[in-house]
Amino acid sequence: MQQEMTLQARTDTLTGLFNRRAFLEELPRHLERLDREDECGTLMYVDLDNFKPVNDQLGHHVGDQVLCKAAQMLRNLVRPTDLVARLGGDEFAVWMNGADHMTAAERAEYLRVHAPATLAEVAPGLELRLSMSIGIASRPVGSEENIDSMMRRADMAMYAVKRSGRGHWRVSRGPSL
Repeated sequence: MQQEMTLQARTDTLTGLFNRRAFLEELPRHLERLDREDECGTLMYVDLDNFKPVNDQLGHHVGDQVLCKAAQMLRNLVRPTDLVARLGGDEFAVWMNGADHMTAAERAEYLRVHAPATLAEVAPGLELRLSMSIGIASRPVGSEENIDSMMRRADMAMYAVKRSGRGHWRVSRGPSL
């Protein structure tokens, strides 16, 4: 019973992904391991574009299906050793161990191309196109950048995408690149 309660406290009940709390608890361990093994890592922030109209026009049941489909796409994008979380609402985070910004950009491009059609399958009839805005922040080997700084950079890159038209990705050119 204790194990089940712990699992529930760390899991987003709708998508089965880590929740924000669990993601923030796990991330330092991943960074410490990468530092020991001289590896890089990359954080991606993913926000669904035009999600509110799904709930408004098609209902919360369809909105839940869209969130689950987005979670499945993100889970399928990475290895089992990477982290995927639903931070809240329609915002997700992905941590990729050993991946640089080029690898993340390739995966973000895959999402840019495939997410609209894949998400439209579960939200037919939506007037606005569903897509993903993605911010990428990499931490190269030897970087001493902390988690908060990486998270700010990924978040700022994602919001820059939102301001410039949505449905694409941007790599943060912060202290790590």
